[in-house]
Amino acid sequence: YNDASNEWTQLYGFGGNKRKDAAVFVINDKAYIGTGIQNGAYQNDFYEFDGNSETWTRLKDLDDEDEDYTILLANGVGFSLNGLGYIATGDASGVSNNTWEYNPATDTWDDRPDFEGTPRQDAVAFSFSDKAFVLMGRSGGYYFDDIWEYRPDEENDEDD
Repeated sequence: YNDASNEWTQLYGFGGNKRKDAAVFVINDKAYIGTGIQNGAYQNDFYEFDGNSETWTRLKDLDDEDEDYTILLANGVGFSLNGLGYIATGDASGVSNNTWEYNPATDTWDDRPDFEGTPRQDAVAFSFSDKAFVLMGRSGGYYFDDIWEYRPDEENDEDD
């Protein structure tokens, strides 16, 4: 979108499958997209979009055989904090409270302590330079109105 001309420009080049309910986060002027569902199948591809060059790059899959993680879900949230990306909550054949951390320097994911709120899907997340929040969402027919601050440097209560 160009705010000076009040016009949208269509871009091409995304090589992944069409999907709904994906998670997205932005780190250093690059947007990252992954997860989601297409025709009932969870999507495992993960992409980076460079807004300056307007190019897409496929990164390691979210279920890479050489890594020890599988991140297949829909309706999760994405956010960034301190130069790292996060995907949390969502639906993976049931609501989830899992949290994963992405390092763009190494193109790797690490399992992080679970989201401490009730597992959920369709939540919302946002972040500032030094704070991130996950809020609302639902589990079945119950809709939440709570807000949780994510603090990656603090131990999860279950770890005490």
